[in-house]
Amino acid sequence: MTTNKNKKQQTYRLLIVSLFLVLAAFFCFSNKSFAATKKTTLKKTSASIYVNGTYTISLKNKITNATYFYTSNKTSIAKVSAKGVITGRGKGTAKINVRYKYRGNFKRVGSFKVTVKKSLLKGDYKKVTATVGDVLNPSDYLSSENTSAEYEITSSSLQVASVATSGAITCLKAGTTSLTIHEIYNNKNRKIGNIELTVIGASLRTNYFKIAYLNTLPLDEIVENTDENAVYSLISDSTDIYKYLDLSNSGIISTVTGNSVKSFNITMIETKFTGETRTIGTFELELTNEPFVSETNQSIKIGLGATLSLSDYEGINITNRRSGATYSFKPKDTSIISNDMVATKHGTTTVEIEETYLNKVTTLDETVEVTVTTASIKKELSLNGFTTMVDGDIYGDFPVDCRDHTKTYHYEAENTSICTVTTGGTDADQDYLVISPLKVGVTSISVFETVTGTSTKERVGSFKVTVKEDTSELPNIAKLKASDIIRNISFTHNNKTVNGVISTTNLTCNFYDASGGFIDYGTKFSELTRGSFTMILKKSKYIVKNAEASNGGTVWTFTIDLGDTDHTLVNVPVVLTASRLDPSTFIDNIVVKLGPTTNKITDIGTTGILFTTQFTAAQYVAAGATEYSSNYATKVPLSSLTNVSCQVNQKTYNRINTPTANAAVKKISTPVTNDNRTWTFNVEFENGTTQAYTVLLGLK
Repeated sequence: MTTNKNKKQQTYRLLIVSLFLVLAAFFCFSNKSFAATKKTTLKKTSASIYVNGTYTISLKNKITNATYFYTSNKTSIAKVSAKGVITGRGKGTAKINVRYKYRGNFKRVGSFKVTVKKSLLKGDYKKVTATVGDVLNPSDYLSSENTSAEYEITSSSLQVASVATSGAITCLKAGTTSLTIHEIYNNKNRKIGNIELTVIGASLRTNYFKIAYLNTLPLDEIVENTDENAVYSLISDSTDIYKYLDLSNSGIISTVTGNSVKSFNITMIETKFTGETRTIGTFELELTNEPFVSETNQSIKIGLGATLSLSDYEGINITNRRSGATYSFKPKDTSIISNDMVATKHGTTTVEIEETYLNKVTTLDETVEVTVTTASIKKELSLNGFTTMVDGDIYGDFPVDCRDHTKTYHYEAENTSICTVTTGGTDADQDYLVISPLKVGVTSISVFETVTGTSTKERVGSFKVTVKEDTSELPNIAKLKASDIIRNISFTHNNKTVNGVISTTNLTCNFYDASGGFIDYGTKFSELTRGSFTMILKKSKYIVKNAEASNGGTVWTFTIDLGDTDHTLVNVPVVLTASRLDPSTFIDNIVVKLGPTTNKITDIGTTGILFTTQFTAAQYVAAGATEYSSNYATKVPLSSLTNVSCQVNQKTYNRINTPTANAAVKKISTPVTNDNRTWTFNVEFENGTTQAYTVLLGLK
């Protein structure tokens, strides 16, 4: 009995111990879980991000089955997702509270501090001035720069400043541009602000120039916006360059002749009088014997009705033109520049240039951008006005750029007691402004356009005129030059006006120059009158007292009173030189008809007296002449046909369409022939001279 009782007691003891161990294990596990929950903490308690940037909160000892909650106390500064991802929204500081729920109980983990930065324009960079060559980086113009961001920057003038996605702004040329800056960060676009950038300082006009052999490239055609308190030097790493070119402070001079093309790299250095130096840039220079259009002439502006021609004013200027070559223009948009080279509507187009030389047609490498635009007061007049003295310089020119040739111009002075205004004449292209100063004072002159044939006038603008006391002395008579007393001289004959050349070394004025100042061949000089000339003198007190012709009317002597106390008289010779005989100035084309076939000769040339056109044997046969064909026994000669004709079409003067046409041609006779093969005609000029020309039909 006692033994069984002891066994039962031992069993109870084992059960109690086992139960105790189970309960101990349970409580131990519960205590460990509780201890783990209490130890969940933030790995970091603060961070800094940028607007549109993100940061993910990290936890230590995170409970697997717990649910975590994140809340921001300032959502306008930072918002947070359910996964603890913070996104910056605005500049400032916010607190992110972190807690979790586990087995129905909420526990707080802690508070995370986030500072959100925002890139902003620095206050002194909303308007900024920089020098050509400067590079502005985001660290220069932004506070709190986000180095991980890219930038989208728009510039109102990429010629003034270029931009990059790195945020770098490179100053290229003098001028002003408006920059709008956007930050691209985490695929989000945010506008930062606007900068008004003014760039100052000298800069290269382009990185590539051409110069002709034995020619000059002036400094102001290489660089623009030079500093008057600095000098500019040119250097090259090529030792051969000095065999061909002279590099000076005034530009580049070609010192030798040649036919080959040479290329050099040249660097320009600016040295200020203070000793400060700056590299303006490096450019490539091509030395060539080929014709080209220089950089400064590759973009021009003209007015409506202007005729695009070879000219350095309202025209295309070709450097290194070949003697004997002809040049023609091919506008891309013929609605802006017509095929006969007249500006017909406002707009911009490009023009190709073709050279015909030795029967070979070549297109020049350069094109010219031509903009047809409205007239405006010349920049110099708009900025500074016109200043003269009582009885001083007389203004005699068009005061506008891009003059509208379809309209006429007239002028009004605000105070006519200070100066009077009139036009140069009543003929075409003589509606330029003439200002005659009368007394000391300041007034303004308004410029108006009038549509031809109407009374409707449109105001172009105005400029200031200042008349000061005449303090000038009488010119030195011993050293007097025509340019001292004459501003402009022109000759008009048969409605065609040409400008003369006013000497800067003596008292003579001449009518001849490379751009067409010669008088037309065949002009009857003996019948010219004083009224054929328009002379604008530099001072209102200068007066033309007399004009006499000699040498059959080819030399005129104008006697001018200088208006001094002694009324000193000066004789100015004006020499008229006729141009050479040039059939291309009065023959437009020659049309030869051979039965059903028509040939037109358009390549008239400048010197020839013989024009040839060719037909095939089949074309002769089609007309009825079989003498050139071996297929016909009976040979019908060309001379027996009645269906062969020759017609010469004259090129007559028109200031817009044919500005270089000869206005002295009196008559072109009808071509005559004895054999239908050789045709002759005569051109009669107003001075009585004639020139015979021949048209010959040939066989291809």
